[in-house]
Amino acid sequence: MNVSSIASGTKKPIPGGTGGLPASVFQRSEAEHWRTSRQCHPFSVGLKRTLARGALTVLATVAALVALRAEGISATSGDSLAILPHAIVLRGPKARQAIVVERQAHGQWVGPVTEGVVFESSNAKVVRVSKSVAIPVGDGKATIRARWKDHTAQIDVTVEHQKVDEPWSFRNHVQAVLTKAGCNSGACHGAAAGKNGFRLS
Repeated sequence: MNVSSIASGTKKPIPGGTGGLPASVFQRSEAEHWRTSRQCHPFSVGLKRTLARGALTVLATVAALVALRAEGISATSGDSLAILPHAIVLRGPKARQAIVVERQAHGQWVGPVTEGVVFESSNAKVVRVSKSVAIPVGDGKATIRARWKDHTAQIDVTVEHQKVDEPWSFRNHVQAVLTKAGCNSGACHGAAAGKNGFRLS
């Protein structure tokens, strides 16, 4: 409670209220009062402890992440490879199949391996690999093996009907040419009414 006026000279009004205590109690310098209050205030002490614990937690987390990173780089013995798809069947001379090599680390898929992969065919007269694409050569069965660093993976490949001429179809042979030339667009024969009596829509 603030003291607005005191008749006696032994007591002086102190901002914030003194409750009538002698002024000598409050004769410490402002700097000392500020320093002491900050050092001894329970909230300040708790804040310092919280900050210290937070700093230690951050350091421990960083150390753990660095250790895990080092372990992931050095522990390559747990890595393995897999080829997708797991088996290939190529029918006809125009058949093609893209091959994806996936890396697995400690039971979890890490991602595709795109550099440094070497493909080998057990029978080049049946299937060959060019730019990660399996291309049929002749009827039969073979194995495609992928090698990356010290790891290998392989899949079985079956090639059929290589001596059979592929029949022409509008979807596979004609439509692709029309799309490339823009003939089936709305400005050409792909319009609803067609063009010059020829309509593709």
